[in-house]
Amino acid sequence: MKSVLLVIFFSGILFTSNFVSAYQIPYWVRDTSGFWCDGLVSDHSYIETIQYLIDQGIVVVPQTSSDGYGTKKIPLWIKNTACWWADGLLSDTEFVLGLQFLIKEGIIIIEKSTQIDPTQFCAGTASCFVGSVTEIIDGDTIKVDGKSIRFSLVNTPEYGEYGYVEARKFIERICQVGSSAIVDEDDLQTQGSYGRMIAVIYCNGENLNEAVLEQGLATLSSYFCSKSEFSSEAWAQKYGCAPKTQEVKPSKQSSCDTSYPDVCIPPYPPDLDCGEISYTNFKVLPPDPHNFDGDKDGIGCEKSTSQSSAPVQPETKGNNCDPSYPTVCIPSPPPDLDCKDIQYRNFKVLPPDPHRFDGDKDGIGCES
Repeated sequence: MKSVLLVIFFSGILFTSNFVSAYQIPYWVRDTSGFWCDGLVSDHSYIETIQYLIDQGIVVVPQTSSDGYGTKKIPLWIKNTACWWADGLLSDTEFVLGLQFLIKEGIIIIEKSTQIDPTQFCAGTASCFVGSVTEIIDGDTIKVDGKSIRFSLVNTPEYGEYGYVEARKFIERICQVGSSAIVDEDDLQTQGSYGRMIAVIYCNGENLNEAVLEQGLATLSSYFCSKSEFSSEAWAQKYGCAPKTQEVKPSKQSSCDTSYPDVCIPPYPPDLDCGEISYTNFKVLPPDPHNFDGDKDGIGCEKSTSQSSAPVQPETKGNNCDPSYPTVCIPSPPPDLDCKDIQYRNFKVLPPDPHRFDGDKDGIGCES
């Protein structure tokens, strides 16, 4: 009976209010209300969602309303109202007008908006700005003010891979759509990656790059430690970036065994057979750790054909094909690429795999 009276009471207030916005409520606000009802979003985070609606002019608060400097514990009956709206039992108009009444009467107290100074968080000379989170793409990419931002030095599983859902849900939980975020672009990677800015992102007091690593939902891209402004940060060093004095720059030479001077074959271990590489009829010098030259004539993986003894190189489409991917042509970093950025699937991967296409280390990249 109490619930029925609340609906009647609340509806009477809603339709007599003079403050209503013509803006449509974004779909994610209803989702956030549902999460709040289920206890997955805190009162404080939900207040931030209401603040977003105010900032966007969707909820119009009259000048006579209370000026708040904090948040109260929201009464249970107010949460019930949000739950009814999330379940489609109240209209958008009723929900918005109800929020306006509760704020006006001081039942919900909203913190005064304050200007965030990004210079307190940002370093370097590249772009640094404050914006609203507009979409969570996955565990290492979000959109701020509609712009795609890729987490610097961080890799989470791709769509369809184990751990993808967990990483994305974690970011959604600590940095809901509508939250304010500070974006600090990586000074050493201003070229971006396929239209995405590479940066460290701060949201709701959290460094998202560090947080997803700390939860064990991501790996640090150590290959980029020498190419990132943030490699000397404590979190980057903790999860894989060596100190500057110990930094060893990767090179093609160091990943190719010297017994095979005309081709690039990784050193032993693991032991490789001719069927596991794309080269034939290539020069072999001692000690030949993979034993490609079984008859000791100086030629490895010989083909019994009339072809020339010159090594057969994998087909390439340019001069920037990384040797870690011998059967396809994928450029060496930078920029860092994910499986969704390329067209190839189920291709051979050799160490050091700078793009980390072979997450499970089985020698096959971007498995479908």
